[in-house]
Amino acid sequence: MADFPMFADRSPDWAAGFPADTTDLTSAARSICDPALAALDSIRERAGAQLAVIREAFADLDRRAHELAALKAELDQRQAALAARAEEIERARASFDREVSDRRRLEQELRRLAETDDLTGHLNRRAFFRELQIVVSRSKRYGHPPTLLYIDIDRFKAINDTRGHAAGDAIIRTVLERIVTILRSSMDIVGRIGGDEFAILLPETTLSGAFVVADRIRLIVAETPFSILDQMIPVSLSIGIAAWNGVAGVDVSPEAVEDWVARADAALYQAKQNGRNAICSADDDGQDQSPIKPD
Repeated sequence: MADFPMFADRSPDWAAGFPADTTDLTSAARSICDPALAALDSIRERAGAQLAVIREAFADLDRRAHELAALKAELDQRQAALAARAEEIERARASFDREVSDRRRLEQELRRLAETDDLTGHLNRRAFFRELQIVVSRSKRYGHPPTLLYIDIDRFKAINDTRGHAAGDAIIRTVLERIVTILRSSMDIVGRIGGDEFAILLPETTLSGAFVVADRIRLIVAETPFSILDQMIPVSLSIGIAAWNGVAGVDVSPEAVEDWVARADAALYQAKQNGRNAICSADDDGQDQSPIKPD
């Protein structure tokens, strides 16, 4: 056992089972160890291969994580760009809405200016005649006839000549201010036809009802002189009345409306011929219809 010092303290009987030739012992050891070592190498190879796969998988996960991070960063950038674009669009929309609103206000103001008499703030001749056409068409549909009042300030030229144009303008404004206090604000339509001549459209009003309104207008102006530029100026009105002559099947052409206005104007002229401060109807043969006449 000299070749194996670690077994020197063992009894000869103990080693009896081992081959006496060390070559045989080595060969036996190798026959036992070599397969184990080969199996271990195989295990190590397989483990190495599996480890390589795992490492590649982790590397792939890392790459994918980087790709995802890059995609997220790109997505965040795009979201930020979209948010900025949305804010820009919202600002543009708000600006557009303001421009549209401003344009509508401007159009409304231009329309108002085009339809309004500068001195009185009521409808001008063109706008008033358009309203006549609308009201007549509506009366044909619903069977509610309108009546038209044509009004003129008596001796207005003399007021202008003696008191001045400023006083004349003030008279026109103040006369209309008094008149509108007795009209139906939601229905009756007032227009300045020209100079000191006005017209009032009374929708859904009979001829007799229009006479009542006309006389109230005459009285509210004539009974109290006007204080204009520190002067007391008496004023009276002449009023012509014309009812729309029919409903069903009535022609509502512009010519028919103009004929209606001409009838009211003719009644106004007759009221002046009858002595002024008077009311006449187009259908009363020129007779003064004022319930009350001053002395």
